[in-house]
Amino acid sequence: MAELPQLEPGFLLYIGGMDLRKNIWGLLDAYAGIGADLRYEHQLVVVCALTRNQRRRARTQAEELGISERVYFTGYVPDDQLLHLCQTVPLSFPHLFVAAMGALEGPIEPYPNVPPPADDLA
Repeated sequence: MAELPQLEPGFLLYIGGMDLRKNIWGLLDAYAGIGADLRYEHQLVVVCALTRNQRRRARTQAEELGISERVYFTGYVPDDQLLHLCQTVPLSFPHLFVAAMGALEGPIEPYPNVPPPADDLA
């Protein structure tokens, strides 16, 4: 996409926010836990509006986890671009509470969801 020039083919998509229930920190930890070869093949794209302090904190965590080169924090994305991202993404990560409702939302969402482990939903 011309509007998001750092986007790489095969990216993984997270759409959410920075509040705790959105679980961005767990996502970054999980992404760091996959093999380097998979991270090389699949950039993590994080779509959410970020304040300057939130962006700094997220980048710092990504750097500490050794994944900063593979994570793209887009900031706010307009609806038309967001729709395009959702239509082209191979995989997305819902936040903790939405994941529990995945069976209800699945038929209407244009992309597959990867729910968190069951013990995270308790």
